[in-house]
Amino acid sequence: MAGHKHKDGIDDISWFDNLLLEVKKVAEPIFKENKDDFLKNMLETLSKDSSECVLMNPKAPSKSIETSCHHRKRGNILFKMNRLDQALEEYTKSVAYAPSGSEECALAFANRSAVLFKCQLMSDCISDIKNALCANYPDNLKAKLYHRKMCCLKALNPRDPLINKTLAKARSLVSKMDQDKQKAMMDVLDHETRNLRYPREKINCHNWNFEDTVPAFDANNPVVPGFCDAIEMKYSPQYGRHMVATRDIKPGELLGLQKPYTRVVADHMRYKLCWHCSKQTWSSIPCNTCGEVVFCSAVCRDEAHKKYHYIECWLMTALLAYDGHTDIMERFIFPLRLTIMAYKEAGNSMKVLKKNLETVDAEKDPMKKGLVNGKFDPSKFSSIYCMESTPRSDDFDIILFTILHSLIGGFLFCIKTGLHSTEENVPIKLNTLMNDNYKFIIEFIYKNMWLITYNSSVVQLPNGSHDIAIDVGSLMTPGAFFNHSCAPMITHGNFGEYFTTVSICPIKKGEQIFESYGPILQDESKVERQDLLKTYNFTCDCNACKYNLEPLFLDDIQSMVTPKELSTIMKKVERWMVRVDQVTEELTSYVKSNNRKMDLSKDIKQVIKYVEQAWSMFPQKNAFPVLEAVNKLQILLTMLQTPILCLD
Repeated sequence: MAGHKHKDGIDDISWFDNLLLEVKKVAEPIFKENKDDFLKNMLETLSKDSSECVLMNPKAPSKSIETSCHHRKRGNILFKMNRLDQALEEYTKSVAYAPSGSEECALAFANRSAVLFKCQLMSDCISDIKNALCANYPDNLKAKLYHRKMCCLKALNPRDPLINKTLAKARSLVSKMDQDKQKAMMDVLDHETRNLRYPREKINCHNWNFEDTVPAFDANNPVVPGFCDAIEMKYSPQYGRHMVATRDIKPGELLGLQKPYTRVVADHMRYKLCWHCSKQTWSSIPCNTCGEVVFCSAVCRDEAHKKYHYIECWLMTALLAYDGHTDIMERFIFPLRLTIMAYKEAGNSMKVLKKNLETVDAEKDPMKKGLVNGKFDPSKFSSIYCMESTPRSDDFDIILFTILHSLIGGFLFCIKTGLHSTEENVPIKLNTLMNDNYKFIIEFIYKNMWLITYNSSVVQLPNGSHDIAIDVGSLMTPGAFFNHSCAPMITHGNFGEYFTTVSICPIKKGEQIFESYGPILQDESKVERQDLLKTYNFTCDCNACKYNLEPLFLDDIQSMVTPKELSTIMKKVERWMVRVDQVTEELTSYVKSNNRKMDLSKDIKQVIKYVEQAWSMFPQKNAFPVLEAVNKLQILLTMLQTPILCLD
């Protein structure tokens, strides 16, 4: 990728490469000598460094008619090829990048409405038509758009009084059309008028804007709001803060229902899910300033802007200006969000933010650290800040790029918040920036990056396949207090605004409750599991790893039960393998056809009985029927979430 030149002759590639080399030169010997105070010592050295190590305030790309038009034309090609899902995403990008209220914005909304109309998403189609008409939509195209709106109204309710008004509006605009198209349009409208005399029944339109029903739940935990009192937090030097059962817990019990402190949509889903609530949206609206995200409604857009996007918006576009150098956008947006929200909670005051963090750091009792009025308040940053964030990696390359993310992110944060002032595309020496506020923000972002690495939970929304795709990352108060095991006891889910925690096996009173951070016992060998867990830089010592357990298959378990019991349980294994595969394959088509989620309550009740039977039958919990039963319950619980739907 060729860099472009700045006014002093430095190009954007060379300054970044120079930054990488200079920081590495300073940081590596300090890291090798003393890892504990490494960051502070490195920043102190950089502040005295007189090398040509520079940062650049990029010219952040804004909304662009050219970019919007590019995506709209790509959408047109894909629409003609009947690749509707890709066409919708391209039109959504066109909507996002178009300047607000522009003709290009109106054209993007109108073209996307054609996709929605073809897919019979009539309510969403009407929303896009309204947005197109509210923008600067060309008069010579309006008759066709009003005709489309009339068809939507007729499909939704053949007796809607707005149908005649909309048809009349379309007629009044025919004269604005190009002359060679007027007669054809009038013929279409005359045909519609005749058909209105014989109204048809309402057709089966689609509406996939589901509102998740939040289950009834008694969140009575005295320390962790949003969780029940069947669990409590304890501390030990070996396990740190961890969760323990206060009573026997059955499989399928809802243990937690909590709004996460924040959640971030994965990069590949940015134009499919609402940036704020993570709901899939078909007639999304853009941010008023940037072209990088979309929202399901003005309510979500305004809430996001109020809480974090007022700073994040510019930072995202600025980070994208560095594209080609690092994957900074994908890795950095979550810790950046934390930094902004903590700053917002401190009243946009650096002084107050420092004081807030010092208060948390001053508490040495691990059972009290981060508490607000005796509780882990899920809406307060202190409850998040107290989580594990000490870098545990010995890989200097990982450390180096984490530092670079923090240096660049801190620099941009300081510019946006007025702590630094510099011209666009003008290199500025790093040592001239190293005041106390900049050092503090670098350290804070660096800490948040590790905090996210060790504590965030990810959710895969069902998509009708077995492919693993992380769609939403969430951070909530007790999530980090469930330690890892290769044989997990709980699973998490995403239901509207809430994050759920559900048991997937029997848990005895006094047992520590584990979840899985990665591969599980039946999927990978111990060596492979340990290798994949190196991301967290720890060696798993769960029972499966400690005792080198592997799944026990048919030959291993025959002696544990009678032939009749074995035959009965193996029939259930086979039955639920088939049933879960069937649900996985049929889920999205069922939802699309019926405009509602599949009712899996009977299946889940039966699988819970299957789990309990297998659990009591085999003393070794690595027996294949036990592992299969727990796995099938976990999959079915995942299927309760609103699935990601495709148009094709």
